[in-house]
Amino acid sequence: MKYSKLCLLLTIIMLGCESETTKPEDTIPIVPSDLLITDVKHHNISISWTDNSTDEEGFIIERSSMDSINFDMVDSVALDVFTFTDTGLVSGTTYFYRVTAYNTIGNSPYSNTVSALTLVSTLALISGVDSISVGQTIGMNLQIIDFIQPVFGISMQIEFDPTILSVVDSIGFEYSDFFGSEVVTFAQAEYDAIYLTVSLIQGQPEVYGSGNLGQLTFSGISAGSTEVLIIPSELNFYDSAGEIISIDNLQILSSTIVIQ
Repeated sequence: MKYSKLCLLLTIIMLGCESETTKPEDTIPIVPSDLLITDVKHHNISISWTDNSTDEEGFIIERSSMDSINFDMVDSVALDVFTFTDTGLVSGTTYFYRVTAYNTIGNSPYSNTVSALTLVSTLALISGVDSISVGQTIGMNLQIIDFIQPVFGISMQIEFDPTILSVVDSIGFEYSDFFGSEVVTFAQAEYDAIYLTVSLIQGQPEVYGSGNLGQLTFSGISAGSTEVLIIPSELNFYDSAGEIISIDNLQILSSTIVIQ
């Protein structure tokens, strides 16, 4: 009888120990899933993910600006928070992100990795085709893309090979899609360059965002290839007071035309 009671007592103790060691809160959280990029700006990237655990204390967000392997912790958020906005980023840069859930026991495995390229302000010459025949004309649109700094006017020099292309017209700047019709425009075409100035009339608000400034039309005069280049040293942006302003990390995109 004493032997049976002793066995029963040991069994109860063992069962109690087993139940104590298998409590749900004594495990790491379940890995978060479905990490997504939800918004991208010049200096901000927003992400979101799915919270799959009930015992996390929060989430750790890691970022890499080099590759999808070498990460550093950026920040952490509290439990049941599943969004984050990373600020103070460099425009025109690719960033990678991953997320892990944590509690007192440890960290979950990492989520999937996502990446995004921050926006960059761009001035571009864009044509609908890459090549034309001798005698044909081609229109090239001058566009500003993703400008976050308001501008009132712009002046530039555009160069090309005059043995391959000639300027036909600079129409479109007096009634451009972006600056509107109330602009002052100066366009002077010379042998191998165009000097262009477009400015809003006083009283209008400065502009930003994306839009078409106008169109330049060229004609192919001989076979060959030439770049139509916006010259950075001759490019200026102005505010409403006529002062030159700087556009951070400006990207300039020229165009190459082939004459067949």
